[in-house]
Amino acid sequence: MTINNKRMIERLAGKRKRGHGSALAKLFLCTSLVNLLALASIEVNAEEVDTANDSDLGGFGEIVVTAQKRAERAQDVPISISAFNDKTLTEANIQDIYDLPKLAPNFNMNRGSAVTAIRLNIRGVGAAGNTAIEPSVATFVDGVYVPRPGAMFATFFDVSGIEVLRGPQGTLFGRNASVGALNLRTALPEDEWSGKIKAEAASGERYRLEGHVNAPLSDTTSLRIAAVGEQFDGVWKNLIDPATRGDDYERFGGLDTMGIRATLRSKLTDQLTWVLRGEYTDLDGQGMTLYQFDYTSIGPAQLANFIARLGGHIPYQNPTHRTTSQYLEGLYKDKQWAITSELSYEFTSDYTLKWIGSYRDWDSFQTDGDLVFAAQPILGRAMPFRSKSHNHELQLISPTDMFDDRFSFVAGLYYFHEKYFLGEDWLNLGEYCNVVVGLAAPALVPACLGGTKTLTNLDFNQKSESFAAYSQGTFKITQDLDVTLGVRYTDEKKSANFLQEVISPGGNLLRAPEVSPLKFSDSKVTWRANLSWRPMEDVMLFASFSTGYKSGGFNAGGAAAALNSARRVYDGENVDNYEAGVKSQWLDRKITANLTFYRMEIGGFQDRSFDGLSFVVANAGSLRHQGFELDGQIRPGYGITLNYGVAYLDSEFTSFPAASGLPGFGGTQNLKGAPATFAPRWQGSVGAQYDGELPQGLEWSLRSDVSFISKHNAGAATDNNPQTIQKGYATVSARLAVRSPDTGWEVAVFGDNIFDKRYCILRPYQPLDGLWGLRDATTGGSGVQCVPGQPQTYGISFSKEF
Repeated sequence: MTINNKRMIERLAGKRKRGHGSALAKLFLCTSLVNLLALASIEVNAEEVDTANDSDLGGFGEIVVTAQKRAERAQDVPISISAFNDKTLTEANIQDIYDLPKLAPNFNMNRGSAVTAIRLNIRGVGAAGNTAIEPSVATFVDGVYVPRPGAMFATFFDVSGIEVLRGPQGTLFGRNASVGALNLRTALPEDEWSGKIKAEAASGERYRLEGHVNAPLSDTTSLRIAAVGEQFDGVWKNLIDPATRGDDYERFGGLDTMGIRATLRSKLTDQLTWVLRGEYTDLDGQGMTLYQFDYTSIGPAQLANFIARLGGHIPYQNPTHRTTSQYLEGLYKDKQWAITSELSYEFTSDYTLKWIGSYRDWDSFQTDGDLVFAAQPILGRAMPFRSKSHNHELQLISPTDMFDDRFSFVAGLYYFHEKYFLGEDWLNLGEYCNVVVGLAAPALVPACLGGTKTLTNLDFNQKSESFAAYSQGTFKITQDLDVTLGVRYTDEKKSANFLQEVISPGGNLLRAPEVSPLKFSDSKVTWRANLSWRPMEDVMLFASFSTGYKSGGFNAGGAAAALNSARRVYDGENVDNYEAGVKSQWLDRKITANLTFYRMEIGGFQDRSFDGLSFVVANAGSLRHQGFELDGQIRPGYGITLNYGVAYLDSEFTSFPAASGLPGFGGTQNLKGAPATFAPRWQGSVGAQYDGELPQGLEWSLRSDVSFISKHNAGAATDNNPQTIQKGYATVSARLAVRSPDTGWEVAVFGDNIFDKRYCILRPYQPLDGLWGLRDATTGGSGVQCVPGQPQTYGISFSKEF
């Protein structure tokens, strides 16, 4: 760990005050440039009001996507895909990637105690994002791969569209798109002066200001600058002031955000176009989410024992309560910058040669409060992350009318390189020696009390390099019958150094010293075959087979017993996917109905087992997921639009002979026939919107969305424990807006989870559960926590287009 990070850790003993002045200064600075340029645009061309974003794109089926490396109607792509433009995202009040499951069936996400611990799930499969394990859902911004999902948190502003691709995308998107991909597209510059400013205030003392401006620099060059600033204290309340132990509360869980992005588009010649993007984001705050101990998960005797071993202090509440009484002295800092260059050359023969190059530098640092989640300072953690990556892709895209309109193809070469650092320091926050060491090893208490605040130190440095070549072609057997074949070859190498040190007496109870040099290499061929038939206009039937590959790698986390090189390396995960579906539109495209049946067979499944304080990844077995996805839109007229999306999932391990045993039993168990975690049988959403007119040329709209999910296992470990089952629930969001098309202003009020439904997005075990005497040797159970879902929130926004 760097000296700066160590100094930061040592400063955490004192209470951290939220820097409202600093946050407001950032908010002001990052939007001042946009506001000034927007005002300038009014003076330059007060009569020209950009209306491109207000135009009706024709509904569900007219959204343009790039799922096959070329611009196509979503309805013409034989892939299970959910695509949303900026207009839909605004109307559905999608504020960040956490809100996407409200619209996209079979797509879920949650997070752990760290902001970076983002888990993206498609069709019930995903991976935690705060380790070196690769994601199962590949994330892209403007077609550029972002290797760490935690880095996506700050990029959600000035977004023009989002594509959620379900099923393996190994041919065109490559490694780690083994169950799907998420592609976020930012807005491009426009050829006329225009701009927009939006101010928003919402629950949790959240204040947001964002805007953008388009500036034509010449007849062939345009510039777009977008910025966002947000101050957010958080929706959770803590009744303990760590410094005074008073009865007042402070909010936590929020972040102060500043971001700016500049995009330049220039037509250098009639055939050569250059798009250059640069962005910088800065996040600062606590960032911690709420963990509540579920006292109903244990019996009265165990609860009394827990309280006694904590010295009479326990922060338990109703497990879904939004207020707690814990020692929460956390800190989160995140800085990120990226640059992307895209050159497109259009030959006179209508071929396009495209090069995309990018560099991203992501630096994140977080400290938790007490990870026992108690009302006293016991055990904390500091986690620095650093990712430096660059991508380079060369694409050749053919015209669609080759050989008398019968053939088209896309081919490419791809190179990826990343240097990734992950650190972990366990910290004595004050009472660790007396409480934890006093219970586990009383003889060590004097030495522990004389030791340092830092108990253990972990440094993990990894270098990854990947090369790929791919090609996909579509041949028209007849005018209405297409066959598509694609193949990709991937070669990758990884090397890493794992260093775990015990710094202070008592740290050996948490981590074992270890030094392990690590190496991994693999090559893989993934491919796709598809047959599409159009029996009538606006109806397409398709069947496909595709494969996906998720890279192997290294266990980057510490453990109570040294894993050494043999157990730290695990192999890749392979997916075979079968799909059959229909994409259809009826009654002059007033009704859109898309249905996909699928079966995914996953071999070498990368599972994480949990021992009470650490996770270990291993290739554990095979998994079969099958079901269907149905989504679409109905526009009956009269200003009414109905959207729907429903997904059914049948999850089953076909082989899992050595799964984690229940915590009270220990050992292993055979989970063949059991479902995976985060694999609900039913999930979906239904939305309705009404657009109407008011006097004085005004318009209004009212939209509401209902999202639902059936019961599922929300545990952090795959052990099929009934204690970690989350019951099904539904949440309702709504937005009411009044706008003036002539002058470009809009006022909106909105609310999420408006009926304040209480539920858990994650149900992990209580850390150090064995030490607290929570494990039940009769039932196999243990103490369980609840990470509550977002509570009822509401807000108001005002925007003005120029």
